[in-house]
Amino acid sequence: MQKKVRLILCLLFIVSVAGVTVWRSCSRYDAEETGAEGKACQNSIVTICCEHGAGNAVLMCEKEGSYVLCTAGHVLQGLAGLQAEEIQMQVADNSVKANSFWSSDTYDVAFVEIEKNKYSEVLEGKQETGLSDAGYRNLKEDDLLWAWSYYGGELVSTEIKVNSPWILVEDFGYHMIWGTAKDTKGGMSGSGVFDCEGHLAGILCGGNESEVAVLPINIILGELKNSGIDISED
Repeated sequence: MQKKVRLILCLLFIVSVAGVTVWRSCSRYDAEETGAEGKACQNSIVTICCEHGAGNAVLMCEKEGSYVLCTAGHVLQGLAGLQAEEIQMQVADNSVKANSFWSSDTYDVAFVEIEKNKYSEVLEGKQETGLSDAGYRNLKEDDLLWAWSYYGGELVSTEIKVNSPWILVEDFGYHMIWGTAKDTKGGMSGSGVFDCEGHLAGILCGGNESEVAVLPINIILGELKNSGIDISED
């Protein structure tokens, strides 16, 4: 019998300025230590917003001429269908025009490509996550993940205990990672969710007071291919 879950989801794109309590406890990886894995996770996250919504994004790919960012589709709702030259947004508190933009019709994910020559200072010091599914490939029940987010002007991490790595979430209508977490807040949608080794496992798309829904990296990579954005090496 196919497992499924129904969450009363609160989409996490509303901007909030309240404080946040961070919950961490992993013997293999402590976000407080900010080792190589932790810094790579932190350095891939940026804030992103448009007039319709706000949240976080992950720098997935850095090419010679451009950057490719990934976020939850509802964060940039209202931009689909616009020409690239019409798309203006804020990335890391800087005004940015997209080189290209694509939002999935099936999943809650969107990709933004911005020109490197124009916006290298905006993403200075940021690191790409890369295009690997290693963070999801061996994921299992009770594993721990971390969502990295800018919230209230500060970068915070929230621990997620995986309840199921592949379950039908009826509110979305497709399979996702379903987990238990504390203190997810408005403004955290699009946050990168990482494993203990710093691999991207997915992006945060929604949740309620104690549960979260994460779009897995294997779906994200499939949608990136569908987007038509060139991710080949220059």
